[in-house]
Amino acid sequence: MPIKKDNEAVVMFLNSILEKADEYSRHVDNQINILVGLCTAIFVFCAAQIQTFGFANSAYWTVLGLFSVTAAIVGLFGLHPPRFISKHGQKESYMYSKNIANADSAKEYAEKLAEIVKSEDKITEQYSIEIYNVYKYYYRPKRSFFKASRSVLITGLLTTSLLFIISYI
Repeated sequence: MPIKKDNEAVVMFLNSILEKADEYSRHVDNQINILVGLCTAIFVFCAAQIQTFGFANSAYWTVLGLFSVTAAIVGLFGLHPPRFISKHGQKESYMYSKNIANADSAKEYAEKLAEIVKSEDKITEQYSIEIYNVYKYYYRPKRSFFKASRSVLITGLLTTSLLFIISYI
């Protein structure tokens, strides 16, 4: 259904905000993927060192390996946040896939959309619900897990470095 001329600017503006939210989420996913890959590589390296030198002689590698595997697991939660973190019974817009799939037919969904696009306020309401949900329940949990994962890895690197320095003083 074509958008009325007077609603066109509103839709373009709201769509740009929604696209920005999507870009942020994709960016944090890329950051998490890189961090998980790095943490996994560090863990594999540490495991190889432990296997070569034995568990008792590899305290540094054990500490670093434990921190890196923990950071990787936290990062994986960032890629796909657990449901109890990302779902809080929030209202979902008609752009949400479950609302689309829950319609009995494409015609029923088209009728609901036609009702929405008749009013600038209803368009704004649906976009605001979607934008709010993306930022609050999708992007923010991902960003929090990324920061936590990064902090765990940095803590592991610092702890291992301190242990190494203390052992040679």
